[in-house]
Amino acid sequence: MDPQPDLPGPKGNDPIVPLPTPDGIKNTPTKEPRTIDEPVAPDPEPTVTVTVTAETTSTSASSDTLVTGLLPWAMVVVLLAAVTALAAMVFGKRNRAPLPPPPAPAPDPASSPVVPELITLADLITTPAAQTQVVRALRTVGVEPIDAAVGAVFDPDVHEAVATRPAQDPAHAGTIAVVHRAGWYCASGVVRPAGVEVWMADAGEGV
Repeated sequence: MDPQPDLPGPKGNDPIVPLPTPDGIKNTPTKEPRTIDEPVAPDPEPTVTVTVTAETTSTSASSDTLVTGLLPWAMVVVLLAAVTALAAMVFGKRNRAPLPPPPAPAPDPASSPVVPELITLADLITTPAAQTQVVRALRTVGVEPIDAAVGAVFDPDVHEAVATRPAQDPAHAGTIAVVHRAGWYCASGVVRPAGVEVWMADAGEGV
């Protein structure tokens, strides 16, 4: 066979000579070729770095923006509610009818100066018609006559024993024998007790 002609280029361990480049173009040197005997170092494994960025800043910023936007409206709503309540209170007081004053306490008939005069007049009057008119006048001011009829049981709370009589019948003891003076009472108590004589079983006993 014919021997192969030598081709131009690097042979064996000859270094690689960069080719001339035109002006303005950067000539990047290439790596020297490794020989067959040189061990090939494995390429480093690429490391992947995962960066987790928390979005707290954006969330807090959006929350602050939301609160800042709602705060003026909340203040407006509270202010309107306060003004409405105040207006309702003011106009309610204006439109409300005034309460009537509490009724005055009824005067005590016993303290009236007219009552003793009418009672004295009733003692002096002997005509039944005139007596009826005086009793009616006393009733209009709240004074009523005390029941002090002959034969009624003596009551020391409303009767006054001006005299006693010995009772011929023991069954009459403690009852009214004679009425000398009419008695009167009102809601506050006795105005004047009725003056009566009382039957007694023994003239020496007290009433």
